[in-house]
Amino acid sequence: MNYVSFKNNFSNVLLLSFVLGFSHCTSKLSTNKKTPHKFLILIERTENGLKLTSSEGCAWSELSFTISQDMQQTVSQLGMTTPDQTSTKDNNGLYDFLIVFTKTKDGISLVGKKGTAWTQLKFTCPVGNCHQYIDFSGMIDN
Repeated sequence: MNYVSFKNNFSNVLLLSFVLGFSHCTSKLSTNKKTPHKFLILIERTENGLKLTSSEGCAWSELSFTISQDMQQTVSQLGMTTPDQTSTKDNNGLYDFLIVFTKTKDGISLVGKKGTAWTQLKFTCPVGNCHQYIDFSGMIDN
């Protein structure tokens, strides 16, 4: 009788451990679904180029630059840079990313070279009527 009681208690403890472990894993998964922005940038197309406004994750709050069709400009958390820029040792606690912006005929093409969950984004962006947010995970509806 003691052996049966021990076996039942052991089975109950094992089952409880499994249930608690599974619920811990699923709670971790649900909290990981809500990925922080890490950075948040508003892209606007101007007559001669692009205007970027950072809401979070960048040392800059606004960047504007002239860029011709099919030309590129690389941007990091520290500002405008070159495509081969590597991480600096002191990012002031900012998230490290590198994005190449290209102005196309009808829109904008982005290549996430570092620090993005995406590798490429493309969207139409008419002059004066383009307000597109991007973050670590991609485009955000505005």
